Amino acid sequence: MASCEVGSQPEPREDAQSTIIAKYLIISGGCTQGGTRRLGDVQVLDLYSPRWECLDDGSYTVTMPWLKMRAAYSCFCGNKLYTLKPSMHEKLWELQVTEFALPEDIERLRNSKKRDLGVSEKLQLLDDAICGVSSIELQWRPPTKNTDRIERYKLMIATSTGVVKDVYQGKEQRFKITGLKPNTEYILCVKAIYDDGSFLWSESKPYMTKL
Repeated sequence: MASCEVGSQPEPREDAQSTIIAKYLIISGGCTQGGTRRLGDVQVLDLYSPRWECLDDGSYTVTMPWLKMRAAYSCFCGNKLYTLKPSMHEKLWELQVTEFALPEDIERLRNSKKRDLGVSEKLQLLDDAICGVSSIELQWRPPTKNTDRIERYKLMIATSTGVVKDVYQGKEQRFKITGLKPNTEYILCVKAIYDDGSFLWSESKPYMTKL
């Protein structure tokens, strides 16, 4: 196997889950070799570069020392990663779903020619984001038309390797993304999903974390 140029190369592990989406190899979880520590991170390798990037450091595992070493707490299904976070009694505490998409999905949104909508009809990411060293807190303005029919919002982020992932789904109009790299540009867009299944995308905007 050829040697890799790495960003933050993941440590060797056993019993991890993995999948390939387009040009990306994505691995999740597992435990350190010898079974001394449970891992909950999500790592992606750009097979064309090649270069690693950490999408999620899995820090929640530190607060769950009872996690079994070789238990299956995560699995891939299509372009989604399902991560089970159990209570100390092995009961469901939280189910995290991470959705991956191809880079061209968000680039298409960024570069597409959209029809001229009035401000009141647009879903807008606001410019007054609070950018920290490893976080971006931002909010969006919903369209005034049919706002009461919006069932939820989905916030998407494009990482430096081009991987697009879903970082938030819910009814709030503000969210803080953590675990980001310092001095790095991220492209974000938000999607409003209506009660009849229709949806409206905002225009994508770049945000920069601090050094």
